Amino acid sequence: MPKPRQPESNNRPSYRFAAIVTQPGRREAMRVISELGLDRLPDREGKLHLLIAPDDARRLLEHGARVELLSVTPVAPLSPALILTDEAAGADLERRVKGVPRAGGA
Repeated sequence: MPKPRQPESNNRPSYRFAAIVTQPGRREAMRVISELGLDRLPDREGKLHLLIAPDDARRLLEHGARVELLSVTPVAPLSPALILTDEAAGADLERRVKGVPRAGGA
């Protein structure tokens, strides 16, 4: 895995941590995550997975959360190949709802 770069001149970290919040209990942890404006990642086992900056980890700790850092991920521009166009999204939606009755008979 590439070594994380030092923060760039705009003070934004060049990496994020994949993390799990293990304490406090789920309800209180969800409240803290929401209060801090952090986004959760899907988890099939119901764990509270996050992708956070170093400062987010510090803020979680300051709010009494226990955080396990799982891995470090470099921040990089999103590959254009991964961006879904409006046309492709519309075509996928049409494929998925084909045959489903629609209001107004359309």
